[in-house]
Amino acid sequence: MPYSQDSDLTNDIISEKELIDLTDDDGLGTVNTTRVAAARSRIDELIDGHLRAGGYTLPLASTPPMLKSISLDGTVYYLWERKKKHNMPEGMKDKLKAVMALLMRIQKRQILIGADEAVEKAGGNYKTNKTSDDKMFPKEKLDSY
Repeated sequence: MPYSQDSDLTNDIISEKELIDLTDDDGLGTVNTTRVAAARSRIDELIDGHLRAGGYTLPLASTPPMLKSISLDGTVYYLWERKKKHNMPEGMKDKLKAVMALLMRIQKRQILIGADEAVEKAGGNYKTNKTSDDKMFPKEKLDSY
């Protein structure tokens, strides 16, 4: 499930001219949507990996705004990396570091994204190796109180 759309990218994050510059290797003057989709897929897989490791059930019922923002920032980063890897601005590198740190905090549930609320509120699941035979006091004894 993609966490962002092309329209989100050009409306909120990057101008269409910049997007053309990053994707149009053939000089057609248009956005190469295949390259945008590949960059988005790359960051969305990274998001999914962190969410799965954090115990979230995928796919999510809806996209939390924070994940949409991470997807957009990561998509732009991977487009820059593809086109201008050797001239990558420091700000762009810093943005990816911030995205990765945020994903780690989401994975550890230090930041809640508003998805899978039942697990978040309960604090996860637990397992025990105890059986009814391990009880110190039998049920009959406890019921007498």
